[in-house]
Amino acid sequence: MTEEQINLPDAWIRKQLIQFNQILPVRLQRHDTETFQEWFLRIGFQPSHLLIKAYLLERYTEKATTLSERDKQTIQGEFGAFMHQFD
Repeated sequence: MTEEQINLPDAWIRKQLIQFNQILPVRLQRHDTETFQEWFLRIGFQPSHLLIKAYLLERYTEKATTLSERDKQTIQGEFGAFMHQFD
């Protein structure tokens, strides 16, 4: 199976969510009709308020979201911790 090339958005948080989705087992990947909240609930992923706020600000406002390197590491850690259960 070849990996489909996806054009990633400029926003860091949106890139992270797309990449997270791509590495999940197929049964846990986001359905086209799901909101992110519905998807997270279905797969049992409990994102921090930091991740939710960053995504919602980026997705639904005109503000550019600026995350510190520490915040980015925290969010990446959340994704990594969730993925660890599939090792």
